[in-house]
Amino acid sequence: MTGASHYPMLIPQPAILSGQRRPDFIVFAPVSRFQYQPLTILIDRPGKDSERMSAETKDYEAQRFIVKRFEAGSSKSFFKIARDIKNLIDLA
Repeated sequence: MTGASHYPMLIPQPAILSGQRRPDFIVFAPVSRFQYQPLTILIDRPGKDSERMSAETKDYEAQRFIVKRFEAGSSKSFFKIARDIKNLIDLA
């Protein structure tokens, strides 16, 4: 996913928030030459508890991450999710 030096790179499953959370991916998308917007990308399975999802989102947002969630399941393949993530990064 790194097309050039200015293009952000997906970092898979980092331990962040003092090891309390392990998102599926984080991305530091460039805003300007020395400014980056941290994005947290979460891929959820169908039926995940909404209270748990809300608590996760609040934890990330408290640390200034923008949270983007994608749902994997029978109706959406991982290829389509990967394409949606790439399009999200292109827009960031």
